[in-house]
Amino acid sequence: MTWGDFQDCIEGYNERTKRWMNEVDSLNHTLGTYISYAVNDPKKYPKQPFYKKAEEHELNTAHTDNERLHMARLKYGKKKE
Repeated sequence: MTWGDFQDCIEGYNERTKRWMNEVDSLNHTLGTYISYAVNDPKKYPKQPFYKKAEEHELNTAHTDNERLHMARLKYGKKKE
């Protein structure tokens, strides 16, 4: 393994850590939102999860062909050739 390969591994690890931290932060925010609805105004508690709405929005807003292909693979699985 060369020094450049090692640096790439470190950068990849840092990117994965940042993505994981953003995901955890987003989940904590969503949990806080659910709790605030449940405690402060139970009548407005959502019938469907927020994540489902966000996932549908992401599928509808893919801009490039690669993004559309990636989202389709996530939704329907890998295409058999």
